[in-house]
Amino acid sequence: MPPGWQEYVIQRGDTLFALARRWGISVDQLAEANCIENRANITSGLILYAPPGVNLRPQPTATDESGSVATGNYTAFDCGNPNATITDPRPGAILRGSFAVFGTATHPDFQFYRLQVSGGGTSDGDFVTLSVYNEPVFGGQLGTINTLAFTPGDYWIRLTVVDNTGNWLPQCTVRVRFAE
Repeated sequence: MPPGWQEYVIQRGDTLFALARRWGISVDQLAEANCIENRANITSGLILYAPPGVNLRPQPTATDESGSVATGNYTAFDCGNPNATITDPRPGAILRGSFAVFGTATHPDFQFYRLQVSGGGTSDGDFVTLSVYNEPVFGGQLGTINTLAFTPGDYWIRLTVVDNTGNWLPQCTVRVRFAE
């Protein structure tokens, strides 16, 4: 990996050509930096390294083949604090395989943030912690989730930002669908 390059999780539908164009480099440069021999064979969920300072936000949100969003009561709550918010995936997104969660997790007295998932309710006891991160993120990739670890269905994704006193900001929670 070239110095300063950042991790990007390959999303469904990504191609080296499209990513190189979006990031303002050639396909050759992207392939070489990532030691990719077969340029037609990149797989969603794998890590690719992107040049410093580029937008890592997926284009568009990961959805099913038709580009649809699940219908029904898909919402988000407590996501109004700009220091603790999930910007992608959006409520109702239909997600398959590994996908990246984007947003912001920061605080003036930052200790850590965590990503959690619940297949049931929204009480603290309903959530399982997937990962804990010790570095703040501002408008970037918060982590990844692999839907293959879960039974297909509706899930809540929750972001919790904790300060050094052990208190947390409102926990941004987004309802999505994990599909096969």
